[in-house]
Amino acid sequence: MVKEFKLDKLDCEIIDILEKDAKTKLHIIAKKLKVPVSTVHFRIQKLESSSIFVNTIKKDFKKLGLGLKAQVVVYVNPKELRAIKRTQVDLAKDIIRLNNVDNVDIITGEGDLLITLRTKDVDELNNILLNKIQSIDGISNTRTLIVLQEIRK
Repeated sequence: MVKEFKLDKLDCEIIDILEKDAKTKLHIIAKKLKVPVSTVHFRIQKLESSSIFVNTIKKDFKKLGLGLKAQVVVYVNPKELRAIKRTQVDLAKDIIRLNNVDNVDIITGEGDLLITLRTKDVDELNNILLNKIQSIDGISNTRTLIVLQEIRK
């Protein structure tokens, strides 16, 4: 059983500061929050050890040549999946291995899977959709949404 972790106001403030700039020095966080550096250090260690947050990086996809972001809603054919003894999880695992796939979510409502793709242009997106994703057994249809502007927190 997973132990529930309780965040207090100070924990949340530390997370907010680090979310904006993960390189913020401990003494600067301590000064902003009017607490000792040792308190900030202890809280960050506690948050990391409890897996509340992990250190990560944000990529600049445009600089990497992957300026086009698309969301692809995937519709699966349950009968076909049963016939080939596969599940949505199997499809998601196959899809996440493809180049340019950033994320695959199993969803409810409109569609069955939601894929986030990053490509250099529409031609590359089209190639991935037609030759890779739509050719996977069990996928009956896709609907693609091109992201015009991404607003990140």
